[in-house]
Amino acid sequence: QQKGAVYFVLTENDTVLGGGGIKTLNHSDNSVCELRKMYLDPGVRGKGYGRLLLESCLDFAREAGYKQCYLETLPELQAAIHLYEKKGFKHTNTALGSTGHSSCNIWMIKNLNK
Repeated sequence: QQKGAVYFVLTENDTVLGGGGIKTLNHSDNSVCELRKMYLDPGVRGKGYGRLLLESCLDFAREAGYKQCYLETLPELQAAIHLYEKKGFKHTNTALGSTGHSSCNIWMIKNLNK
C-alpha cells in the first residue's frame, strides 16, 4: 500500500457493493489528496452507503495529514454531486494536479479542517 493512500471496499455477504479511495493528488504538494474511484452498485444507491464511504475516505485523509481533498466527476452524476456538496465540497473553475480523467469536467475541493 502506498503511504497516504487507501481504498475501501464495501461488501455484504461476500458481494462487492462499492468502493472509494484516497491518494495524494499527482503533481501537487503532499497536502492535497484526491478522492478516487468512488462507485456504488446501482442497486444500493440512495441507502446511505455512499455517505459512509465518503466519510471513511475523508476521515482517513484527515488522519493522514491532508489539508484538502479534491475530486473530479461528471455532470450526469447528480446524486454524487449533491452528496459532495452536502459534505462541504465546493466547485472550482479549473482542474488541479494531473489525474488523467480528461472526460471529467466537474472539479470540486474541500478543506479538511476539523
